Amino acid sequence: MGILDWISQSAKKLKDVENQIGEETKDVYEVYQRNVVLEREIAQRTEELRLANQTLLT
Repeated sequence: MGILDWISQSAKKLKDVENQIGEETKDVYEVYQRNVVLEREIAQRTEELRLANQTLLT
């Protein structure tokens, strides 16, 4: 039964690693999505400031 136990344990360890990779991939994707939103907000605020400065100078 030694080999069967080893296969079973190896399969369990592999599944644990796959789950961990899946969770980390999800975390990275969520960070990426948040960064996209923040970059849009920064671009919008930058344009607002540019227009405000332009109005002050003219």
